[in-house]
Amino acid sequence: MSIRSDLEAIAEEQRTLPDRRARAVAAARNLNMTWREIAIILDMTEQGLIKADKAWRERHN
Repeated sequence: MSIRSDLEAIAEEQRTLPDRRARAVAAARNLNMTWREIAIILDMTEQGLIKADKAWRERHN
């Protein structure tokens, strides 16, 4: 794999990450996981996770 294709793959992952994270967070919340539990798993702060989730929902509603 060339560096160009590596970079293109990383760019695609960055584009899809917010949607993938939002779906996973919604599923986790539906299973009664706390914001804190989810944030720890995602290596985010609880506040950062809630802010990212709120921003995503505002863009997609």
